[in-house]
Amino acid sequence: MIDEARRCVGKTKAGVKCNIIMTVDTPEGPLCRYHRDLGPGRVRSPVRSIKSVADIARLTSWAAVACAEGRLSSSQAIAIKSMCAEWRLADGSGKTAEQTVRFAELAGAVMRVPELAEAVMRSDDNAVRAARLALRAAIGLDK
Repeated sequence: MIDEARRCVGKTKAGVKCNIIMTVDTPEGPLCRYHRDLGPGRVRSPVRSIKSVADIARLTSWAAVACAEGRLSSSQAIAIKSMCAEWRLADGSGKTAEQTVRFAELAGAVMRVPELAEAVMRSDDNAVRAARLALRAAIGLDK
């Protein structure tokens, strides 16, 4: 039989007693992991699993703010950043996004050199023309 005195005394969102039996004794009474404080130096991430680039953005944004506020050490924030970068590289969309950024940087560098920019604009090479048209469409010039 379950010891009723061990049940969580915290309240759910609906306002009823939680009643989870896996609790820790606290000054407020037995509390489950959802209702007790994490303790000094421990924080809970807003993301439970990473399934999309949006989850990565949410996690890294939270980590930056938590680090700035002193709730997360810089080494913990760096570890989160490294894991997120690794996930992005392993994920197909992350690879594509990284390649897109590199291409955009290259295109920007080419356009800063007048001779190269003019050569790109005057080229009749099919691959260069296709890339130029795709870039125009991507930045909304063909609307």
